[in-house]
Amino acid sequence: MLYSLSVFLAFALMLIPSTWGRIITYIPSKGDGVSYRFNVPENTASNSNGTIYLQLSAPSHTKWIALGQGERMAGGSIFLIYASPDGSVTLSPRKAFGHLDVFHDPNIQAHLLEGSGVHDGVMTANIRCDNCMHLDNGDSIMGSSSSWGWAMCHGYPLVSSDVALRIHKHDVHGSFTLNLSAAIGGNSSNPFLDLTYPHHDVTPFSKQHVIDDALLYRKRVAHGVMTPIAFVLMIPGLGLLLHIYPSRHTVLWMHAPMQLIAACVALIGLGFGVSISKDLKLSKGYHPTIGYVLVGVVVVIQPILGAVQHLHYRRSGGATIYGVLHRWFGRLISAIGIVNGGLGFYYAYQHTEDIPPIPPIIYGMVCGGVCILYVFVVMWRREKTRSQAVITEFQTGFFQKRSGLEQDSDKLDSARSKFVEPSSISEKC
Repeated sequence: MLYSLSVFLAFALMLIPSTWGRIITYIPSKGDGVSYRFNVPENTASNSNGTIYLQLSAPSHTKWIALGQGERMAGGSIFLIYASPDGSVTLSPRKAFGHLDVFHDPNIQAHLLEGSGVHDGVMTANIRCDNCMHLDNGDSIMGSSSSWGWAMCHGYPLVSSDVALRIHKHDVHGSFTLNLSAAIGGNSSNPFLDLTYPHHDVTPFSKQHVIDDALLYRKRVAHGVMTPIAFVLMIPGLGLLLHIYPSRHTVLWMHAPMQLIAACVALIGLGFGVSISKDLKLSKGYHPTIGYVLVGVVVVIQPILGAVQHLHYRRSGGATIYGVLHRWFGRLISAIGIVNGGLGFYYAYQHTEDIPPIPPIIYGMVCGGVCILYVFVVMWRREKTRSQAVITEFQTGFFQKRSGLEQDSDKLDSARSKFVEPSSISEKC
């Protein structure tokens, strides 16, 4: 009840005439004490151009924090702060050219104001920006759903006065939206030191998306390991069992149950991939689309085709079109899965350039080895089957000829038994 009342009062205060100064506050979840505050002077709002005021604050043990305009890093100006050697803070205005390529941009007219520094265990930067009312594409930052991004890095404080210092990758980052119209009001030169400006927490009204980079990395590793295990090793490898040990017992006790395990591994790997896509907001693309189709075939279609073929084989002992489809679907799935895995590395590199070069190389080597082994075993089985067929045919012909000779010998013996020798005739005479 008290929470609902406080939210209502905060919303009502936003409706106070804009001639009064107003500051809105956003506190990200998983930010560990990080907060961001905004104020848009009335003159700036009326002219759609001019100065805006920002405040970034975080615990003093934080390595660095940043606030960026736009939903993605490459949308607009980025305000990066970290501790400086003189006990104050260093403000590094930057632009992003990709996910990791963030460089100092002296064209951003951002300046530190009084009140900035490290005090009582809190690192604070009061910032005035004179040319930050528009994004790089020309869109205004104003509106009821203004998009912003934030990031932070844990660890020992980064103490430097170099505004172009190369920074470590963030540990947590996210995006959020603001009704920046609620921050319009007043014309103070430093609203964060003006005690007449009320502060309103707009976090409950913001649409936020937070990503834990450590968890995201683990999910990426799980997806990058489990799906290749399923499509590169298990599905083709377990298919080769039928060439190495061709038996109905192999199908029932080895091939079928282990291929079901492979399907489960592929399904779990897909689940990690879906979670990654949601984190990065990249649900569309050639790599995930192919993955959805492949896993659908492995989990649904292949088990049905295999079960129908096995039941028919137990009744009649022969092959059916279901068995042919099951076999060639398996080969096709493996081939497309291997290719899609390679496309996955390229797809990931387009959005997160920190992919190390070694995993794709190892993946290619393993895929090449599996393909060579698969072709070798299949050709070996065909040659062995052909040789067995020739031997069987020869043995069948040999025994048929031998049987024919034995039959001729029996006929000859029978004829001999009916023949009467001349000596016997003379004796009778």
